[in-house]
Amino acid sequence: AAGGGEGPSSPARGSGDGASGKRSGDGEGENAKAMHYASIISELFQGHVVSTVRCLECQRTSRTKEPVYDVSVQIPNPNELSGGPGAMGELPAAAAGRGPTWTGMLGNVTGKVKSWFYDKGVEISDCLRKFCATEPLVGKDKYDCEFCKRKTDGERRFAFKDLPEVLCIHIKRFRYDASWFNATKNSRVVTFPVSKPLDMSPFLEDPPAHPVEYRLIGVIQHIGSMGGGHYISYCQHKRKPQEWYEFDDLQVSLVSPEQVERAEPYVLFYQRMPSKGNKLDRQTFKNDHRRMQENIRRYLVSHPSAPVYVRLTTMSQPGPLDNYEYLCPHQLLGCYSAEMAAEPFIPISRVMFQSLVQKYGGGPVISALEICPKCQRHISSYNARKQAEYDLVSKYDTKCTGDGKGWYLVDAVWVNKWKRYVRGEHVSDIADMTAPGPVSNSRLFDKNDALRNNLRLRIDYIGVNARVWWLFMHVHGGGPAICREDLDIYSAGHPLETELKLEELKLAGPTADFARRVSHRYVDECKGDMELYEQRYCIGHSDVEMADASEDSAQPAPGMAVATSAEAQNSEP
Repeated sequence: AAGGGEGPSSPARGSGDGASGKRSGDGEGENAKAMHYASIISELFQGHVVSTVRCLECQRTSRTKEPVYDVSVQIPNPNELSGGPGAMGELPAAAAGRGPTWTGMLGNVTGKVKSWFYDKGVEISDCLRKFCATEPLVGKDKYDCEFCKRKTDGERRFAFKDLPEVLCIHIKRFRYDASWFNATKNSRVVTFPVSKPLDMSPFLEDPPAHPVEYRLIGVIQHIGSMGGGHYISYCQHKRKPQEWYEFDDLQVSLVSPEQVERAEPYVLFYQRMPSKGNKLDRQTFKNDHRRMQENIRRYLVSHPSAPVYVRLTTMSQPGPLDNYEYLCPHQLLGCYSAEMAAEPFIPISRVMFQSLVQKYGGGPVISALEICPKCQRHISSYNARKQAEYDLVSKYDTKCTGDGKGWYLVDAVWVNKWKRYVRGEHVSDIADMTAPGPVSNSRLFDKNDALRNNLRLRIDYIGVNARVWWLFMHVHGGGPAICREDLDIYSAGHPLETELKLEELKLAGPTADFARRVSHRYVDECKGDMELYEQRYCIGHSDVEMADASEDSAQPAPGMAVATSAEAQNSEP
């Protein structure tokens, strides 16, 4: 349906659902700060509005701050603009002091007369003014005052606490009355100058020291009515601001700014214009980067990440220079190769980096793209173990109990983690490891170590044969074992078949080195460090005794037993 969904993420005016006196708070603190730079969407589109509600009886106010990603504004009618019945109330404090003048009052009178003959429409700033104007809360929208303990008359207004990098303004053109066939479209003209900046200063809660200006970069136009219509978009060229392009389905055409201004806007996109200080920082950063590229061998450099470079060179509020997410637990780069380690970074001078950190926050300094040898060893052992495990499960997994007679049952949650792990691509960064961890069947038991009721095959657990079970025990550890005569977890138990352990995983003889390198002790506990493994687990020159001792953890508890056969339930490894 054309125009469906009038900006559900934006604050609604006059809906009655925001008239509660309970304050949700400003959302300040570590969590709110972390969320601001959580994704490219929040970095570009997230701003905050403040809703202030005042009870007209006790005169107390409630203030709530909430994030917004787009702003849905209504089109004011002529009476609201001319000062007639229903005129818009006062603006936020930032607009204080801009009272009526003789020119303004005369304009109101002549505006009324003109509106009798033709309608010149409204400006987008008028729509924003209506959004931020004081709104009465009366009748069915009365304010539920927590101090008066009852519904009272009140008033509410919105103001912007902070503005996003890209301001998305959605114009409410569609109205639904009672049912869909009574829906109408407001086609009143809304003007939006293409060549002039939009000043958002009057709509901020706190008056800014300097104007906060935005430039138009995109428009979505809706042509038609509620019964049917068509969307066309206009976008400004990034490097040639005087050029605009029209996107009409598959057709892309160069158009003039005047043609864009004649469009019937439905959604407008504005980008915040950088201050003089931002422009200077941006140019200094680019110049420094070019200089360092030319003299890379002669300078001590720092390496901010590529996303930081993009934010610094394109955004008015770039945020902190965060390098922490690229460092491993040893404070080096946890990548497998030098090429992959260098990919997310660009070189700049240390002086420049420290200057930017002092201004925008962040860190730490990365002076050299040094790969962590410990993490490189861990990644190599992880990938080799995963491939060997896949090959062994493919070899021994069956749709029946195989060489044994018992089913070994495994928690389906763990099996799903294992499938994602074993089917994944080889990892090249320590942060991408997704090992499932030890086999855990504890979820299948209650606090008294008895099986939970109503456990279902394939939903709560699956079954594997003995060889796959012992493979899981060697590679991941865990338990306890739940071995049964058939796939019903409540059926009679079956003795563990230790004689069916894989020949390839014996820790003595020609298979000893392979068995060690695919074990959870070597890969998960010792992180691929054979020297550490031998110090911890080898007795003399053999770790056979330690291997036998480790299998005690796989023994079944009274009345328990385990199995694992993804194939018995038509589930491939």
